[in-house]
Amino acid sequence: MGEGSVTVDVEKGNRAARGKFVGQEPATFAVNSATKIERNDEDAGLTDVQVGDEVKIQSKAPASATTFTARQLQAEGPEPAPDPGATDPGVTDPGTVS
Repeated sequence: MGEGSVTVDVEKGNRAARGKFVGQEPATFAVNSATKIERNDEDAGLTDVQVGDEVKIQSKAPASATTFTARQLQAEGPEPAPDPGATDPGVTDPGTVS
């Protein structure tokens, strides 16, 4: 899955997160091999998460914590462009439009 970190602007969260992150500087969360990462509802790695993706991060830490590790990171971003050479699986006999 990859190790590293992700930095996000926190807009929402539970009560503890709202008090610590919302309206503050961007927050950085460590990502390690135990972090479950998904992008567009599919298993992913940290390198699949792109700048501009909307993310939901789950992290558990004591109130006095100053560093945070993501337990789960869910990212939603634009779907990749379709491969122009791929055939549509719903088309059984492609023909020529006249």
